[in-house]
Amino acid sequence: MFTIVKLLYKIFNMFNIFIFLSKIPIIVGVIVLLYLLFKFCKKFYEEVLVFRDKSFFGAAVDFFDPHRQSFLFIKLNFFSAAILIALIALLSWHYVNPAVVNGYHQSNLFNNVFTQFPQYLIHEFGHRFWCPFRAEWVCYASGNGSEILLPVVLYIVLLRFEGGGYFLPFMLIWLGVAFYDAGSYASDARASALHLTSSDMVSNFKPGVMKGDWHYILQPLGLLEYDIIIGNIFIVLACFCLVIGSYSLYYYLFKYNHKSLI
Repeated sequence: MFTIVKLLYKIFNMFNIFIFLSKIPIIVGVIVLLYLLFKFCKKFYEEVLVFRDKSFFGAAVDFFDPHRQSFLFIKLNFFSAAILIALIALLSWHYVNPAVVNGYHQSNLFNNVFTQFPQYLIHEFGHRFWCPFRAEWVCYASGNGSEILLPVVLYIVLLRFEGGGYFLPFMLIWLGVAFYDAGSYASDARASALHLTSSDMVSNFKPGVMKGDWHYILQPLGLLEYDIIIGNIFIVLACFCLVIGSYSLYYYLFKYNHKSLI
């Protein structure tokens, strides 16, 4: 009896069934993502790469934005364009070089009680999903990468639906929040002045105790000394998305003629 128990113990340790079971959601998620990626690539090949009577650019636009709902197709006169550029410049001037007070960024349009918690969950879930694949750089980049990727994917999906324009402004504003989060985090790569939370969502670290994700993202690329510049680029992109998203909401509601909403 003892021999059987000992054998079962060895088998258990060999396969570690509980660890395997904990990875099942990740395995299923990867399979689903690979399947969707395959379907997307197949459809892209059939509609874009197999040329018919259209150029590659024209076929690509028809594939991604068949109803011309992207902000790229918003019609602007000189006065409107000048106001939007001025607003983007003004917001960028106000938000670049974000200050850290007692380990935290001050509350603002991008970083507040309504935006920070969902972004935090997406950030940490990104780490939990990608880090098990043992690619260290991808693991560090997966936090802010997931925050940015999610609204981008949803924006692309909504473009293909007639009437999706009603939801596109919110995706742009969401993307702006994600860019700001990445920018404020990247700017702190060397300073390490922010409070940090581990991907287990329980462990907290005081400023300076641990390096943040962006330290390990930029260091292998030789870009660590440019952390503030890179962070500010993200923040300017955030301001662009916020302004264009807000204007496109007005445009889709009052100027754009939707035939139907699916």
